[in-house]
Amino acid sequence: MLLFSESINQSITSSAGASYEDRIKNILITIGVPSDSIQKVHDEKDSSTEFDFFFKYEGRKYGIGAKRTLRERYKQFIKTAHMSKVDIMIEVTLGTDLRENIAKSIRNHGVYLFVADEVYKTKKYLQEIEGIFPASKLNIELLKKLT
Repeated sequence: MLLFSESINQSITSSAGASYEDRIKNILITIGVPSDSIQKVHDEKDSSTEFDFFFKYEGRKYGIGAKRTLRERYKQFIKTAHMSKVDIMIEVTLGTDLRENIAKSIRNHGVYLFVADEVYKTKKYLQEIEGIFPASKLNIELLKKLT
């Protein structure tokens, strides 16, 4: 019974993650990223990092990771930031487990963060770190401005 219960919980968690990724993909398409250009790939140089969304737009390569919670996964993106040929790296997260030291560490490695609006509004330190945005600010104009 315990095994059955754990299996159901894992299925729910997996479905929730897929749904989260679907919503982000729909947002990317809505803001103007061509749907046929969006792929799910592993980084060429660091196969431990999976980009949930990888696309080229106006001559630049974007790699986006989408995780409801970061846990220790943010470390993969930090490592990849030093090795990858991606021009812009982004992590999209609800941010409920995003502590100030982790946010600063991610940004110190050039990875941009988009956090759920509710979390962004309640955590002053997120508002004070350059390169961290509320999810509602994810638009094509902002993507073009990122360096």
